[in-house]
Amino acid sequence: MNFGTDAWNRSSHLLLFAGGNPTLYGYVYDPNNQVDPFGLKKRDCEITWTSKSVKDAANQLGAGANSVIVRNRSEAEELFLGLYQGKGYKNVTGMDAMDAKNLLGGKANTYHWDDLMGPDGFLLGHSPTNPDSIMKHLQIHPEKGNVIRIFFE
Repeated sequence: MNFGTDAWNRSSHLLLFAGGNPTLYGYVYDPNNQVDPFGLKKRDCEITWTSKSVKDAANQLGAGANSVIVRNRSEAEELFLGLYQGKGYKNVTGMDAMDAKNLLGGKANTYHWDDLMGPDGFLLGHSPTNPDSIMKHLQIHPEKGNVIRIFFE
């Protein structure tokens, strides 16, 4: 077994991959609640969200929305982990745009938390004329497309 990937090192000698799992020793998606002894069931993972607020925001983002509002930072984190984790995003919280560009070559595939308020009542690093300067948010920069903002209180 390869403990870095939690997968067996040797592929199946059988060419029976009906479930889309190319190893004889494949795992089920959730070993506590699912049984698939032959590894033949193909899983399309459906996320169970913790609240209606998060589920609604996930549906809006899935439909192409660029900004959503959830109740708190925990819900914003849940959305990020459920929708964007594992897709190569790098956290650049605390860096300015030039730092991110110098380090990574640009802002694509990055995210950062704008959640610290300055003494002037606006988010740090935001001017009072910026429409996003008054509500805390997680800002996600996809490789392609518009910036995504998950606002929270």
